Amino acid sequence: MRPRSCLLATALALAVLLPARTALCQGTSGTLPAPISSRDIDRYAGRLDLSAEQRQALDPFHEQYRELFRELRESDIEQYVQQVGGLWARGFRGGFDAEAIQESITRQERILSKIRLLDEGLFDNLQSVLTEDQVVQIPRIVKARERQRYQTGGTRMVGFANRASRVDLSRLYESLDLTAEEREATEPFVIQYENRLSALLKDLHAASNQVFLDVAEAMAQIRASFDDPNADRGQFFQTMRTAMTEAMAKPQEQAAEIGELNHASVRRINEFLSAEHAAAFRDRYLRRAYPEIPGAARSPAERAFQAVLNQSALPDGVRDDVSAAAGRFRADRGRIVNEMVQYIDNYRRTTMPFGRPRSARQEHDEKLESFRTRLTALDDATLDALYALVGPDLADTVRLAAASAAGEPQEAETGRAAGAGGRAADAEDAMRAFAAGRGPDPFLPQPITRRTLSDYRNRLGLADNDWFILESLHEDYVSTFNRIRATDIAALREAQTELAVTGDDENVEPPSPERIDEIYALRRRALAAILEADALFFDDIGTMLASPAQEAAAERLRLARQRDVYNRGLNEGGIQDLFGRRGRRGGRDGRSPFESPSLEAAVDLSGLVDEIDLDAQQRAETDRLLVEYEASAAEGFRRQYESVLTLRREVDKLRAANAREALAAQNDDDAERRRWRGRWQGFQELMEDEGRAAAEARKMMVELNRTTLDTIAEVLPDEVAQELRDAYGRHAFPAIYDDPRGAGRYLRAALALPDLGEQQRTRIEAVAEEYRPAHRAVAEQLAQIYAEQENAAAGGFDRSQRQRFAEQRNRIGVLEFDRTEINAKALRQLREMLTEKQQMQVRLPAEVVQSEDEDQRL
Repeated sequence: MRPRSCLLATALALAVLLPARTALCQGTSGTLPAPISSRDIDRYAGRLDLSAEQRQALDPFHEQYRELFRELRESDIEQYVQQVGGLWARGFRGGFDAEAIQESITRQERILSKIRLLDEGLFDNLQSVLTEDQVVQIPRIVKARERQRYQTGGTRMVGFANRASRVDLSRLYESLDLTAEEREATEPFVIQYENRLSALLKDLHAASNQVFLDVAEAMAQIRASFDDPNADRGQFFQTMRTAMTEAMAKPQEQAAEIGELNHASVRRINEFLSAEHAAAFRDRYLRRAYPEIPGAARSPAERAFQAVLNQSALPDGVRDDVSAAAGRFRADRGRIVNEMVQYIDNYRRTTMPFGRPRSARQEHDEKLESFRTRLTALDDATLDALYALVGPDLADTVRLAAASAAGEPQEAETGRAAGAGGRAADAEDAMRAFAAGRGPDPFLPQPITRRTLSDYRNRLGLADNDWFILESLHEDYVSTFNRIRATDIAALREAQTELAVTGDDENVEPPSPERIDEIYALRRRALAAILEADALFFDDIGTMLASPAQEAAAERLRLARQRDVYNRGLNEGGIQDLFGRRGRRGGRDGRSPFESPSLEAAVDLSGLVDEIDLDAQQRAETDRLLVEYEASAAEGFRRQYESVLTLRREVDKLRAANAREALAAQNDDDAERRRWRGRWQGFQELMEDEGRAAAEARKMMVELNRTTLDTIAEVLPDEVAQELRDAYGRHAFPAIYDDPRGAGRYLRAALALPDLGEQQRTRIEAVAEEYRPAHRAVAEQLAQIYAEQENAAAGGFDRSQRQRFAEQRNRIGVLEFDRTEINAKALRQLREMLTEKQQMQVRLPAEVVQSEDEDQRL
């Protein structure tokens, strides 16, 4: 698909294949609502104030519902998602098929009706365990679920353009810890709001789906011109842009009406809330509806005020002065935020979200930055006044609170991640930190440490008098390494600053391709000097050895150092840099959309085996198998390193070329579009050449690890082999196996409680025995999918692969939903078994932990 042909395809993708929060969409890509989850059931239980017995009685109904939804997912929904994926993959080549789009919309509405029937069946069953007073509240819960259903499909496209239309205030209101008086005063307004929002969302859902039909019908008369190489492409896209603008006008206006309803409702409800609750309600709303606006929690002055006012020994006079200053600051900040909201609302209402000219986007970004600058200036001035107000005794309290809000980075090494699968270092961030003098170069190893030296002594079995000699040799080695730092690495750091500013300052001329080659040559020269220092050190160690066993152990240590040198654990892609996304993270768990959670290629199996408690015979067997592996792994890591370094160099060249073109294309939309075409072509060429080589090197290392893991597991008892495989999973796929929201750590903590009764222990062990294999099975399936994607990356990017990727993403959605349900069930069971004191001791969460971003789906 040509870059300029992405306008309507982008709209379609936003509605049907925009990367959804897969943990919540259960494989529907956001085109259809996710099933009611255990977390939803817990919310309903809290809202209805169910007893423990009532809540437990809901489990069979919910399990039956999930099974029925799974059957629907594997039949009608699967067929529908594949149909929509086919439409997207085809784009609009061959014309605009209004009939196919209408069929897709009809199919979607039919499935929505089936989901509604499943939901209603669950709610009917739910009512069978409720009291009369509780049943009265069910209609509001049913309405809330109805709003969820309407916020899928085409509605998501409008929500992308206007975030305020995606917010359901009743969810935010429900989470507030209000007094009984506040709840009684505001509940009638919330009920009115919910009824009005339900009606508006229903209309918006219908209007959003109509957009695709309107565009298809408007374009049908000129569909042949797109496939005609001699046709006027400019006229084609101008007509399409006009059709999109006209079709989007109605849903944009409806989305703006929802935004206005939310504004008015927040103001109305806040009239009856305390100042603290009103501020919390408004701030939560703004965070979801206006992510462009820095939240109050990120304000250094707000954090400082809270820190000072929380001081119990604060004199009354000072407390009054600080409280007054805080009130003035919040009022001033509120006025700026209100201006910002009004500006953003107008921009969302009047600006077409697709095909905006570069000049309009740039003007919008500059306007937002001017607002943020005003907020920062207000913070700075307020902090200066606060320092003077509280005096030196509380100055440190103010400073620490302000730094916490600003998120000031701590200086730390940003070199390689752990070879056994630590989280991959981001090459771009690490190289920028290196250029600024805040850390090492990510492609260069650090010296052998004294702690590692102690390990050498133990593995070589050196006597005490030999330890003194080894220490002396190490001191000479460190002196040599420091000279390399002062010469070769210092020269590299100075040169690297030229790349660090590429694209940051539009007035700085980026380095030429030849200069970038020189910078990377400096890096290779520094690496060669380090390798020479390492070789001399190990040669010196060899003079101390007296037996063949020691010589064999020393060779393994030399190979271990080589693996450490080359296994940098780097993000080899850096692809987000090519599209101006440096420093941002777009995917789950902070990952870029181009990243995979797989770190298999960075796993060093020797390190994993060291973590397992083996007896002497098992150790001898594994050592025999690891000797051959370690030599192959050293070469595998070296190949990975070389391919990643080459790819990184070419990424820097492409970024520099893009920055040079940006200087020439300022305020020229035609030149901007040509530049984007060049960037896309450059990206494709890069991935076909260096990208493919890097993927092949990674694939080779993964295959070596898997083959060796299977071989080692065969010589170990089943229980020990499973322990090794679990360790491999944690290091190769830490985001999957080390589930940050998993129930495993709470089960382990509960079993370690000193006051746990025997009956409690038996019941918790039974839950753990059910939980662990179920959780592991989902993790293994997720890891398999990501591994397949890693292998596919070596084959380049084509249409069939994109389609396969979409199918895999849907499958990931199903699995992550299942994992969330497994966690929720175990946590709920554990909560029922522990006393309140014990729950506090294990820090058991009130529900399955979810991020604020995930919570926005409702």
